[in-house]
Amino acid sequence: MILTNTAEVAVLDSVFSGTGIYSSGELALYSAVADSESSTIPSAGNLELAGNGYARMPYTNATFTTATTVGDKVSISNVGIITYPTASGNWLTATHLAIISSGIVVAFMQLMPPLQANNGQTIQFLAGEIEIELT
Repeated sequence: MILTNTAEVAVLDSVFSGTGIYSSGELALYSAVADSESSTIPSAGNLELAGNGYARMPYTNATFTTATTVGDKVSISNVGIITYPTASGNWLTATHLAIISSGIVVAFMQLMPPLQANNGQTIQFLAGEIEIELT
């Protein structure tokens, strides 16, 4: 059985919007050998960036849009620009971004291309660049 688009909209909105179970948390950058469905970072093959000014970025239910449907794709995305702190030294190359709530990885995405912040630089995601989708 497959969920309808209407049901997928309800799922995304109930999880990330309003008072959803993951309506607040943190956005973490990490370096990974391959995509991982691990529920924790760090874990085997996953190393969260650390030091040199790196910090997880908080998110709330206002960070993401309400779910929209385009064709068979139902998605939410970040509303505004998300900017990480300025690196005070060279960071590891970030290959993935994770949404973490109460210490649990809820969703993750591979960064294409991987992102690098050297001393004095920042990593930034423009509105719409972080997308969670159901198809």
